Amino acid sequence: MFKRKTLIVVGAGASDECRIPVGRDLATRMTVNAAQPCQDAADTIRDGLPLSYSIDDFLDLHENNEVIKTYGKAAIVKCILEAVDSKLKEPEQVFH
Repeated sequence: MFKRKTLIVVGAGASDECRIPVGRDLATRMTVNAAQPCQDAADTIRDGLPLSYSIDDFLDLHENNEVIKTYGKAAIVKCILEAVDSKLKEPEQVFH
């Protein structure tokens, strides 16, 4: 379809249509995947995320803590990349 490598960035609504985690599903995956390098940040995210209205709300509440913000954003990216990677392996499952 494209002649050059192309990156298309879309919003959460489109992600949901493609079964890429958003909202509570993404939050759950983040808490499951939260681990190793910054254990204190991972524990804070794991314990606090279920009590927050949204992932964005949780990160906003911790706007002064660079470790939590950075780790949280990295966890979001990791979860989404894992989901996209699995979809690329099974392209017939992308749209339902």
